[in-house]
Amino acid sequence: MIYFLRDKNNHSIIECSVYDNDLHTNVNIREYTMGLFDKVAEDKAAGLGYLDIGGKAMDWAMVISDLSEIRGRWWEGERDFGDWNNVDEFVNATFKEAAKKLELRLVTD
Repeated sequence: MIYFLRDKNNHSIIECSVYDNDLHTNVNIREYTMGLFDKVAEDKAAGLGYLDIGGKAMDWAMVISDLSEIRGRWWEGERDFGDWNNVDEFVNATFKEAAKKLELRLVTD
């Protein structure tokens, strides 16, 4: 299964491939950067700096960074602490939460 987080223009920001109980992520640097620029502009319009905690730009950077490390999170223990039965359930739950927070769409293939 492949999980994608996509923006309103259907551009993939990050994807995670799950095969045989292992996983791999890939961040599309161009789309990530364009999304970050959009979030910085939104923060600026709201009177926030681009590094302000709670701002959309900082959330964007932190969430995508965390997702890019999802393989390590799985293998370093999170597989033992959740309500999931396998890596697919973990990735699905994690990507679903991120999609909601970042106002992206979760697409699977």
